[in-house]
Formats: sequence, structure tokens, C-alpha cells
Amino acid sequence: MNIQITAIADGYTAFNSPLGNGVARCQDAGIEVGGTYSVEFDVDVVLSIAEHFISKGHPDPSINWNGQHNIICGRVESIDQDEDVCLRLSPDCIIIFSQQVGMLEVGDIVTLRIPRELFRVSIVGR
Repeated sequence: MNIQITAIADGYTAFNSPLGNGVARCQDAGIEVGGTYSVEFDVDVVLSIAEHFISKGHPDPSINWNGQHNIICGRVESIDQDEDVCLRLSPDCIIIFSQQVGMLEVGDIVTLRIPRELFRVSIVGR
């Protein structure tokens, strides 16, 4: 997925994307405000229902920053034997994360609440 960088401060990168806007950690050198980059997203924690799960059934895939968390909506495409979930947001965007056993099932449409310190963006192809 391509994102456009809107701000960089204190190790965090704010961005706009076709799915909305977000804030994530970014360790990549040489990125610039206003630049457009192909990226991948990662969630750096095992998600728990109490802390990260908002609901099932949100209709539209999206990423939106609410001032404290990235609110991420998508469809569970697959779950591997280690409980790693592939959350599909668009044809060119998936987010991989680990879940508590049995929290989600393939086909679920879910909304997650991920703080910026646990959401990571990495530039692809550098």
C-alpha cells in the first residue's frame, strides 16, 4: 500500500493512505514529510480482547487515527496454526498480528484499537 507522510516526530510517522490516516512507529532513515512510499504494516503485540478489540461487523475497511489509537477495520482472511491472523484491508494491504487463541475466526469483519507505539510501518523496496 502507498502512504503519504504528513508528519514525523519523536520516532512516529503520521500518514495518509487510501484507507484513511494513521500514526505509527517508523525506523526507516531518509523518509520525508510529503513523500509517498510503498509500505507494510505490523502490530507488535499479541492482541487481547480487553485492550485491542472493539467489535465485529464494521462494514468498511479503514485505518483512522482518533488522537490516541489507530482504529483499524478489516476482514480476517486467514489464521495460521500459531494463531497469527492475516487481516485484509484492501487488495494491496494486509496486517499480520498474533491473537489470543480462538479470539477471531476466518471471515470475521473486525475493528481493532491499536496505540501508535504498537503499530509499525516499514518502507518496502529500499
